[in-house]
Amino acid sequence: MDLGQIVGDFALAMEAVDHRSPQATSQRDATKLYQPGIGRFSEDAAVALTLAEMQAVNGAAYLNAGKRRYRG
Repeated sequence: MDLGQIVGDFALAMEAVDHRSPQATSQRDATKLYQPGIGRFSEDAAVALTLAEMQAVNGAAYLNAGKRRYRG
């Protein structure tokens, strides 16, 4: 799989997640809901939702994909 395929799959997955209109909650006040859409999620949460969608659509290709520690 090449980088272009990964980027394309990521974009499609993020769009699919956004169309489901998830609602993020405030990190300071759990009762506060933001407007629907992926835009108000933290970067980590948005990527996790997107990766879960990628795995649901093409699990074999993204089975081992996930958060990694930077070893630099």
